[in-house]
Amino acid sequence: MSDTMGSLQHSRPRLRHGQVFASLISTDEKGTILFETTDGTRQVSLPRSAAMILPLLDGTRTIPDILETLGRSEQRVSFKEFFGLIQKLQTQGCLDGAEALQTAAARSRTEMFERESLWITRPIASFDISGTNGGVNEPSVLAFVLFSLGTLIVTLSFILGSLGLGLVQIPAEFLKIDGSYVKGLLFFFVAASILITVKTILKTILSLLLTGFRSPLKLELGLFYFALRSHDDKIYMAGGRALGTLAFSAVASSYFFIFALASAVAPHWTRLDDVFWISAILALMDMNPFRKSDLSSYFNIVFNQKSAAQLLPYLRNRGLLDLKPGSQSDDTLIYSAYSTMAIVWTMLAYNLLLSLINRNDSVIAVQWVSAFKNGPIAELLASTLLGAAILLSFFYLVIDLVRTVLRNISWPTSSERAEKRALKKTTINVLENVEALAQELAHLPLFAGLHPDALLFLLSKGQSRSVPKSTHIVVQGGPSTELFILIEGEVIVQKHHSTGACEEITRLRAPSVFGENTLLANVVRSADVISAGNTRVIAIPRSAVDQLLHHPTLKTEAETLLDRLILGQHITSSPLFKDAPAELISLFFNEGRVVDVGTGRHIIEQGRTDKDFYLLIRGSVDVVRSGLIVARLHQGDFFGETALIMNTPRTATVLSREPCRLLKISCEQFWRILSQHASMALYLESVSETREGVA
Repeated sequence: MSDTMGSLQHSRPRLRHGQVFASLISTDEKGTILFETTDGTRQVSLPRSAAMILPLLDGTRTIPDILETLGRSEQRVSFKEFFGLIQKLQTQGCLDGAEALQTAAARSRTEMFERESLWITRPIASFDISGTNGGVNEPSVLAFVLFSLGTLIVTLSFILGSLGLGLVQIPAEFLKIDGSYVKGLLFFFVAASILITVKTILKTILSLLLTGFRSPLKLELGLFYFALRSHDDKIYMAGGRALGTLAFSAVASSYFFIFALASAVAPHWTRLDDVFWISAILALMDMNPFRKSDLSSYFNIVFNQKSAAQLLPYLRNRGLLDLKPGSQSDDTLIYSAYSTMAIVWTMLAYNLLLSLINRNDSVIAVQWVSAFKNGPIAELLASTLLGAAILLSFFYLVIDLVRTVLRNISWPTSSERAEKRALKKTTINVLENVEALAQELAHLPLFAGLHPDALLFLLSKGQSRSVPKSTHIVVQGGPSTELFILIEGEVIVQKHHSTGACEEITRLRAPSVFGENTLLANVVRSADVISAGNTRVIAIPRSAVDQLLHHPTLKTEAETLLDRLILGQHITSSPLFKDAPAELISLFFNEGRVVDVGTGRHIIEQGRTDKDFYLLIRGSVDVVRSGLIVARLHQGDFFGETALIMNTPRTATVLSREPCRLLKISCEQFWRILSQHASMALYLESVSETREGVA
């Protein structure tokens, strides 16, 4: 483990100063709460059970201390839930002291909705106007509902009425005022500033009515506005899903409030069309389903659950007809609702931009040519800027759509193409100094205890390969025909999930071994292995391993190698581990120590305070609690995690039913692994949930 990363075992996470907001309506334990930093710049939606964890994140307790405290409380919080919580707080900038969890994989899992907003919408500068100074008013749900419905009725009635009567059409000279695009761009800047400010004020009023708290306000300067802004999302969770949905609908429609007002006061105003379409453009920006926006924040808070965290990669990387939600009806509803909104948003954005281009391309071109010949320079710049903005926005959508389609089309053939590219880039070399190399590799866990002649036999059958940077060595979904020894460089192990998301599992540095877990089982590879730089590997074919395991004189010397390969084979075929990356077992095997015990031996004794963790390579054991056998574990199972994770005495006795071979991992080694691969902790407990935690 890198020293700079720190160990989870000794980490003392400290929550930044802030306050917690709970739903005014829902008291369900499965509901949500919202943590907000004191300055109002960071907000994180959390499960309601997090309320008992947050006070413990005070910087004085280590993670084992916190888990021990939780374990002794009446309401135990699972290890998986705890890790998910602190990962989320860490990646959202609300927690210090848990940097070991700040990985790219963690960020990709934590908030798939909360990706950076589009660059054009980000502020250039911002100035704090007011912060959150506690409750300033008694919340009134009735007043909130009336105000929200009033906003919706007013805006929607004017929008639908104007569209139905054909009073609002995409103008042929959009933002060309008195023959000048300079005036048009100034009008857009002023109008956008007013519309954003009005929307912010309405959102702030709604939040005050529903929560009783004043939203923190900022004065922001952007590329096309200078306005009041509020990034306060408490409004979406304070009243549960129903009121959250009402709040989002009212906020989304509030961009058209000025249009509705202008339509009532001055229905014949010549700039009314421009106001409407500026409002539409701003609303589309704030409802981008693929970036951080009001829509993504609303869904992230209101539907804060596992399925919601997978929607963004699903929508960006999977075909619409390949919908495979979870088993619960709520999951189906979320997938369907968000997919529908994403489709509608994309269609509206395309239609708007295409219409603007078709209705204005020739007008902008004529104005540009005229300004280029006759001036003034300001008019030339203005027409260039407007034309470029419309075209670039359209091309952004086209490129995004093409990338999504290509990913869906190319996925079935991606493995084959990756293998062909790798063959072209990889150079095969003669393997030299085999004896010296065997001595260097003898300390690797896979080969530890292997007779030197057996290792020499394997190397003699191997092939040395030089692999350039960013080249596949192993392709997920490809056949398991070789095991690899990394002797120079570094490789990245990454797994593609069914949602389209790609998760980095780990990085391996030379010398190390990979690809062995699926070798004997001859099943498809469970992950990609890609060179992080120029690397050199030795590829040993499966036939060489088979020959060694059946060699007349070396077979008995290959016991350790056989243990590792059989364990990998069992893991890949076991329903218990079917969703785990094969690299999980490699991580533990590299740190552990193989031990043998006879029949009827106590491996763990109830009440003892030792903290070792065990993987069962061969044999079977009985789990005995208070004199009764409560479980029977077999090859590939693990035990001992409960006392280690919760820092409590052993909760059961584990007895060997027959001669057993075990992989023993100490407490320090266990935490060292989790410090580098915290996601493994979440997986271990998801397996434990299928049975009661053992010892």
